[in-house]
Amino acid sequence: MKKFLILLFFVLNGFCHAQTIPTPVRADWTIDRLMDRNGLSGSDQLYGVGISPGELIGDTYLNNRWNRASFLLYKDEKLIEGVWTRYDIKGDLFEIQTNMGLKIVDGKNIKSFVWLDSITNGASFFINTRDLKTGKGKIYSFMEVISDGKLPLLKRTYINIKKADYRPEFDTGSKDDIILKVDEFYVLRDDQLIDLPRKKKEIFSLFGDRSVELENFYKVNGLRVNEERSLILLFNEYNLLVK
Repeated sequence: MKKFLILLFFVLNGFCHAQTIPTPVRADWTIDRLMDRNGLSGSDQLYGVGISPGELIGDTYLNNRWNRASFLLYKDEKLIEGVWTRYDIKGDLFEIQTNMGLKIVDGKNIKSFVWLDSITNGASFFINTRDLKTGKGKIYSFMEVISDGKLPLLKRTYINIKKADYRPEFDTGSKDDIILKVDEFYVLRDDQLIDLPRKKKEIFSLFGDRSVELENFYKVNGLRVNEERSLILLFNEYNLLVK
């Protein structure tokens, strides 16, 4: 028993000496770590501390301002004039302000509408495209007529969600889902919706025997087929020539 106690004393004494860090060194190490501003980088994670969740950024309104509008309903071709409204693209719903409060109207009940922008006072005309033929099935949406005439040019705005792409290991990307409003363009010919071609040559082929005149107009005015303003000017010129 005595030998065992002596052996235990030497073992514990050796262990303590092996594990002891001199006090000044230990203090200096602690101070250095506290003063090190780069000790925890943006990509470092503390166990037990969760990453803050992302949000859904943006809205699904065609225009989030309230605009004065007039509606033509499918039922009995009834006209409703001078109401304040905004349109929810994703839900295909109109929010309308009334004396009794907010009223919700399903887009399928509305054949067309025109509204005045509350800031620019510019008028925009929209048609319901559910009755029009397409090469890819029905499009249940409203499209703005941005150039009217023999060959109308229409614009459809739809919702696309850009998903969060945050990578915590590199602290890069976004934690938020972002609502994007994407525009696509169509031509209306014989009650058939046709996707507007992306290539300049194919767009000019839509103008038939007026294509050479329109090409000259395009060059003289420095237009570009990937700009909405240029497309409106181009189709306005065609519709003016053939009316």
